[in-house]
Amino acid sequence: MRVQRVRVPDADRVSYTVIDDGGLPVEAADVYLGHLTAMGRSPYTVAAYAHDLRDFFEWIGQRDADFRCLGLEELSEFFVWLQRPHPARQPGGVPAAGHAARSRQHHPRT
Repeated sequence: MRVQRVRVPDADRVSYTVIDDGGLPVEAADVYLGHLTAMGRSPYTVAAYAHDLRDFFEWIGQRDADFRCLGLEELSEFFVWLQRPHPARQPGGVPAAGHAARSRQHHPRT
């Protein structure tokens, strides 16, 4: 997935969208980012949201999940995933050194 800068048709504005691995916009992200642009948010703000949404939809895709049906436990897993370095976020990626140790400190086995 990637973030793509786009020009808003019939306006002198810039927006951003999230493009999936097939080269198509991620509809839910595109709608929201378009809304932010239409509301007059700064292009820098829209770009920041686009990068966050790219990460979120990448994580969703790795789990083959529906973002509309996530619970608190799944969202917690997403935030743990975000703390990993980018190479460790890939399927089969190894968590960063010390990550497992920190997890054990917060969740000791009994």
